Amino acid sequence: MIDITGKVAYITGGSKGIGLGVAKKLLDSGCKVAISGRNKSSLDAALQQLGAGPNVMALVSDVTKL
Repeated sequence: MIDITGKVAYITGGSKGIGLGVAKKLLDSGCKVAISGRNKSSLDAALQQLGAGPNVMALVSDVTKL
């Protein structure tokens, strides 16, 4: 197993589904996580599930637009 404690992961589509699940697992493994999504309310709900704190942040963005 690779130690990812303190590493940072950026997860596009992290506000729901597989992305949110990956974010949870990474946080549980000691990783710091930044999630992004197109909808602020979905991101706010995801932060509630992830337990907002110093190891997680959310960014509103649409990765399909440069």
